[in-house]
Amino acid sequence: MTSGAIFTPSAGPSMRPSEGAVVVALFDGRCGVCSRSARWFGERDAQGRIERLDLRDPEAAARFSAFSPDAVRAQMHVVDRDGRVHIGLDGVRAALRELPGWAWLASVLGWPGLHAGAGVLYLAFAKNRLFFNRWLPVPEGEQPCTDACAVDWEALKRAAAEER
Repeated sequence: MTSGAIFTPSAGPSMRPSEGAVVVALFDGRCGVCSRSARWFGERDAQGRIERLDLRDPEAAARFSAFSPDAVRAQMHVVDRDGRVHIGLDGVRAALRELPGWAWLASVLGWPGLHAGAGVLYLAFAKNRLFFNRWLPVPEGEQPCTDACAVDWEALKRAAAEER
């Protein structure tokens, strides 16, 4: 789901990507899947076009206080220079567009039909991250993920309905 601009860049410059970056991707640093995803993007982003921030970091949380931490833990959030927020699969697509050699995949994932199916798969994966985290090897020096990925999906659904 891609929403419109949620802030005016001139009124909220702290939410813009940092100098040199095109987008800022927010992730849950205590989730193994999220951390590995952020690391994957970073390894392919030699030009520094994607600013990756752990929303559990107090500075990042203050900078992006307009976002619900639960919502960010539930699905990737990517903010572009125009203030548009790209969530879930659309966040992944926004980040992929900034990686050399990966824009084609972002485009393919946007095709009608494929986009809908990939969105369903993304959401199913996101809702079951805890299961996948248990099967991933834990990098040296990190703790295994046990419940950091637990998200109250029903509460998020109610909050989204109230915003409408």
